[in-house]
Amino acid sequence: MHLSKRFQRVALWTNILAVGTLVSCLGARVEPGGEVTLLDGLQIDESRMTAQLDGDRLNVGMVLEQKQDRVYRGVIKAIISDLDGQTQAQAQSAFYLDEKERRFKLSFSGLPAIESDLDLARYLIKYRVEWDRRALYGSRSAYAALPKLEAQVFAPSRLHEGTASFMRVLTRDPTSGVATEGVDVSVSLE
Repeated sequence: MHLSKRFQRVALWTNILAVGTLVSCLGARVEPGGEVTLLDGLQIDESRMTAQLDGDRLNVGMVLEQKQDRVYRGVIKAIISDLDGQTQAQAQSAFYLDEKERRFKLSFSGLPAIESDLDLARYLIKYRVEWDRRALYGSRSAYAALPKLEAQVFAPSRLHEGTASFMRVLTRDPTSGVATEGVDVSVSLE
């Protein structure tokens, strides 16, 4: 069956209007799925998002990057939710970006008792960066945002029992690749 071009255009516009009406009726309760990390020259680099425990507070750092030569100002909103989707804490901060990149910090309090970094695996950081009626949004595991070190061991391919051998260990930040000094490393061979 061949449909006329006019009928196809009418059907397309009817679908567009139906979706637009649904979104306008539901308003802010509708968030498109997935993540938007780059829009209109503003980017959030999730790989550089950090989380750090400081007593009973969780500090989250986010890097906003300017991809177009302009000034951005707006608000950063974030919630910490558990894996069941229940909000545990929230924070927001105004932002102003007039340079290539800048790190912003949000501080969360009131989280259930966190005894170690491993407990952060139970939480997600859900963020939204709003400016000029636009938004970046997404989520990241709080545990994945903890600072980590990567270790690489350089040693002979064969070690002989009873003989001395030397090893070299390189530690670095796995995200940036920058070497870290003064890290205590212990190695045991079995």
